[in-house]
Amino acid sequence: MRLKAERGFAKEHVCVECGEQAQEWALISKTLSEASEVGRPTGHSHSVENYQPMCIKCHRKQDVLERVSHCPKGHPYDEANTYIRKNRHFSRACRACARERAAHKRALSKCNHSQKESN
Repeated sequence: MRLKAERGFAKEHVCVECGEQAQEWALISKTLSEASEVGRPTGHSHSVENYQPMCIKCHRKQDVLERVSHCPKGHPYDEANTYIRKNRHFSRACRACARERAAHKRALSKCNHSQKESN
C-alpha cells in the first residue's frame, strides 16, 4: 500500500485526536464527502494526504459521529445540538430531544403533584 510506503505504519505516529500511540490510519472526515459518489462515501481515498494516524478508540468515535446526520426525530446532529455520551460506544445524543424529554417529564411531575394535592 502506498500509504505505508510513504508514511510508514500508523503505530509509528501519535493519534491526532488524543496524542496516544496510533494504531490505524483513518480517512479524514471532510474527505468522505469529497470521495463519495451519489452521496455515499466510498470509505477510501487514493490520496495519501487524506489519512491521519489514530488510536482505535478515537477512530471508532470518529466513525460513530459520521454515520448519521440527524436524530430519529429529525433534529440535526450539529455542534450546537449534539453531545457525546461518555460510554464505550461514544454515542451521540440530541440536545433538542433531551429538552423535549425533560419538559415532558416536568409536565407529568406537575400533573401528578397537582393530583396529589387535590386528593
